[in-house]
Amino acid sequence: MNHANGGAAATGTNAQEVPDKMLALTTEALAFISRERAEGMARQWLAGVPLSNSNEQSVLARSLALELALSVPSSLTGTTAFDRLARAMKGRRPEDAAAVTLLRRSRLRLARLSSERFEDLATGETLPLLRTPPSDAVGNNAAFGRFTTTEDGYILATGTLVLLDDDALAVARGFVRPGGRGIGNPVRCAEAVYRHIIRNGASTADWRDPIGGRQSKLPFEPAKLPFEPDRNPLDALAAAWAALDRDLNPEEIARARSLAGQGPLLDALVSVS
Repeated sequence: MNHANGGAAATGTNAQEVPDKMLALTTEALAFISRERAEGMARQWLAGVPLSNSNEQSVLARSLALELALSVPSSLTGTTAFDRLARAMKGRRPEDAAAVTLLRRSRLRLARLSSERFEDLATGETLPLLRTPPSDAVGNNAAFGRFTTTEDGYILATGTLVLLDDDALAVARGFVRPGGRGIGNPVRCAEAVYRHIIRNGASTADWRDPIGGRQSKLPFEPAKLPFEPDRNPLDALAAAWAALDRDLNPEEIARARSLAGQGPLLDALVSVS
């Protein structure tokens, strides 16, 4: 069975239609995410730079935040946007149901791609790759993003892929569990990788640019913050936390709690105003 036939068998439709159907359904699934939560993630990654439709970093931050929001389960129900979309699709064509099943099966994965092979860098697993525009744009490179598997053992990209240079790859590898046991926390890993590339530059491959990926390697100067880390302990703590690419440790949390009180709160309000 060749790749095209494998994709057709797995989805119950013509293989040429699979990427288009998944793109259309992904757009529909955006109605089931919290835009406020996505905007909050984007603002955090931008480290004080205002969101703007005319700023490339802002546009990329928003895009990746929406991409990640699709994969984050609801804290109340444990369901993703794709799960909620599937429940709302009663009466749709079988082809749509098959495509949304692939999307629901999607997982965030760290991989090295070639034109016909997927190598999971967190588990060592290799799978035959079904081509979609994002994977075509990646070429022979390491990438992070959303992938799904078909019933007959193929894998394909179902969302935007982030190309990883050595530094970004090191960030992602920091979440890989020893012994080839995969990524310990894929959502946290995605947050760290996306934060890193927003602040340091990145290349992405998505559905809308099947030729070479969208480049975002512009120099990025964070806006000057209205704080004084060299004078104010609370500002110093905030500046240190803004530079972190990991979760806080107990000592850092205890340090923050030691600064809780009326005085630091008033200082913060004065700084902001």
